[in-house]
Amino acid sequence: MSKYTDYDTVSQTYDNLRYATGVELMTSISCGLLGKKPEDVVLLEAGCGTGNYSLGLLENGIGSITMIDGSKGMLEKAGEKVKKFGSKVKEVKQHILPTLPYPDNSFDVITLIEVAHHLDTLWLEEGAANRDVTKAPLKTDFKKRYPNLTKLIQEVMRVLKPNGVFFIDHPFQNNIDASWLSLAPKALSLYKQACIPETDLIAMLKQESYDNVFFVQRPGSSITKIGMYGNPECVLDPKFRNSCSEWQYVDKSGELPAVLEKLEKKKAEGKLAEFVHEISELHRSVGETSILFAQKKSAVSNGH
Repeated sequence: MSKYTDYDTVSQTYDNLRYATGVELMTSISCGLLGKKPEDVVLLEAGCGTGNYSLGLLENGIGSITMIDGSKGMLEKAGEKVKKFGSKVKEVKQHILPTLPYPDNSFDVITLIEVAHHLDTLWLEEGAANRDVTKAPLKTDFKKRYPNLTKLIQEVMRVLKPNGVFFIDHPFQNNIDASWLSLAPKALSLYKQACIPETDLIAMLKQESYDNVFFVQRPGSSITKIGMYGNPECVLDPKFRNSCSEWQYVDKSGELPAVLEKLEKKKAEGKLAEFVHEISELHRSVGETSILFAQKKSAVSNGH
């Protein structure tokens, strides 16, 4: 469970901003890799939040969904949201990652959507905001830097069926560079450390014997309904910032007052929309997050 965002509280307003994006792509690629129709897929969403993605996957035809999350408040919202799908929802369970409370070979697909950067909190220690990995990358082994994520990746391998698909929606380093966090260099560095770099994530998956590892980026994609790039004033709204975990880093780094002052000045000058358009140039190419897919080898390819 996240140690820098109180999701029991956030659950009350989370859906005012967030929505499931890219669900059609997630469904079609997963089913293509499996060689199965959506209605035949048994899926686990690890860290389901308020159930937006579970709902979207069910609406796209996924036949069976199990949902787990560490926050009781988020799960209450999630359960209500998917109730209309009846027996297709196998379980809505409170459970804290990185372990998975299920037997070996249980699921065709396991998802980790906007969860990976909440699993390890090393970068929230005192002084963390002063480390800049863009200038002095840390050389320690990524399994030591991200022990909970490492454990979860191992658990997913255990719980997936042979040929099963694991997909992770996660901010890659260029997604982060494309964000408004560019206005707060210390927070940008801190967030980059919390979010495992894509090179390390791919290497970790391959070391754990995942096959067919690849990722997809969606230009201009956003995980918020109004979108930080579609509403130039959104970051000036504390309700918006409180529902976006990355802005906790800006607050922690002490840079929030200066960022807000700059944005307020641009607004007073009538230049805020133009300014936001300029800083979102990279976002229009790479989007806010990337989707990484990996597959457990079949029993045949394992030589069994």
